[in-house]
Amino acid sequence: ADCAVCWLDSGTVDAVPSAPMPCPPGLQLVWDTPPPDSFYEDEISTAVYTFTVDTDAYPTVKSRGKDISHGNVHSCLAGRGACTPFVSNSPGLSTHTEALTADLTNGNTASFRSEMELSAEK
Repeated sequence: ADCAVCWLDSGTVDAVPSAPMPCPPGLQLVWDTPPPDSFYEDEISTAVYTFTVDTDAYPTVKSRGKDISHGNVHSCLAGRGACTPFVSNSPGLSTHTEALTADLTNGNTASFRSEMELSAEK
């Protein structure tokens, strides 16, 4: 739960996404209720997280009517190698929570609540 990463792209449909990187200064993710340290297939857990944006450094533009157009949690099996946001839900490789949207409140924060369930490895 302590490995939040940012993926930057140009925001266009044909954009080639960048490689993952730690979130740069001005972008911060805090786990209000982090995922559990141990998590097993067919269990359900809730993660609550807050994303803060320095809107002076990163002005936001509404996409699909929201400041944050996609926020979710990805979990990947540690022994499977690379796992990116571009790997679809694949039992035995990765699980994604539902993609959520949000507007920034207090000028610069958005909170999310994601229900997580790991599928069985196949």
